[in-house]
Amino acid sequence: MFIQLELEENPPTWQLEQNLILGLVPFQGDPNIYADTRSFEEISNLKDYKWVSDERFDDRLVITPKEILGEKSIFIKINSADVFSLFTLRAYFPRGRTPLSEKKYNLIKIFPKYH
Repeated sequence: MFIQLELEENPPTWQLEQNLILGLVPFQGDPNIYADTRSFEEISNLKDYKWVSDERFDDRLVITPKEILGEKSIFIKINSADVFSLFTLRAYFPRGRTPLSEKKYNLIKIFPKYH
């Protein structure tokens, strides 16, 4: 599964001081999370993603404000060695756990491409 998370051009000040958390909680299977500021087409191998969490169970990425300052999008790939995986993905800034999908802040666009 591929997900493009669009970042605000002029985020609120508090957002510039917070880490972005991407959390993956599996219910079935062992999905892993990969993220980068480069587009999906620019990355040919999973090991080339900037941020990787391939833990056995819950996966979590912490991305600092410096790492995404000036970026327009974060491209997220969920991959699993299992035939089927069921999971929940949360993207938030820890200040009150504001979901990025709220229109007031950012949009999450999902691109259903499978490889």
